[in-house]
Amino acid sequence: MALQVIGAPVMVKARQDVCYDSPIDGRPVTSWHARQEDLKRHDCIEYDPEMNKDAVRRRKESEAAFDHSVEETAKTLVAKLPPKKRAALKKEIVNQGATMEVQRHAC
Repeated sequence: MALQVIGAPVMVKARQDVCYDSPIDGRPVTSWHARQEDLKRHDCIEYDPEMNKDAVRRRKESEAAFDHSVEETAKTLVAKLPPKKRAALKKEIVNQGATMEVQRHAC
């Protein structure tokens, strides 16, 4: 006597039905194959929630690099000023009670 175990083949894909209109061209997408074709037709990829985390990380890195670039440019320009103009600039900033701090504003 032998025991036989019956199971699904490893290559079977179990996906839920797909039914929506393509957000790009409005064509109805009613099957998994149609969804894959819609993605391919519009040069799109599957959405992965980790993509958002990557985008946030890249945006922060880009902003930090931009801030560093602005700061270095300002330092370079101030260092190139003649001593009298540099002293006048410092005096003007101090006399007006201004403080130097970076503020970013979304456009």
